[in-house]
Amino acid sequence: MSIGNLEIGGEAAIPSKGEESFQLGSWQINPRLNEVQHRGESVRLEPRMMQTLVVLARNAGQAVTRDQLMDAVWGHNHITDHTLNRVVSRLRKILSNGTNDSVTIETLPRVGYRLIPPGGN
Repeated sequence: MSIGNLEIGGEAAIPSKGEESFQLGSWQINPRLNEVQHRGESVRLEPRMMQTLVVLARNAGQAVTRDQLMDAVWGHNHITDHTLNRVVSRLRKILSNGTNDSVTIETLPRVGYRLIPPGGN
């Protein structure tokens, strides 16, 4: 699966403002605007939240370690687990709408996270 001109499953890297929009089920993800849209409603994301979402989406269905996310999104800056947990928690709330077109971000204990697109497993 590809996102714009990106291949999912590739090496996690920090997304740029030039990222193309892409679909996650019925969700429209627009990294350039830090915005997600679902059924006509738009939600603005903080830049680091969008970067986290793009990294997880690039690797949809695969484990992304906490270290990979921290390196890809925050670079060499030291951040706490709490910061990453907060970002993932907020993404879950935004992308989970209680229907079968929800995007799931699964916690993999002692590993990291895995994004499961709508209809995925």
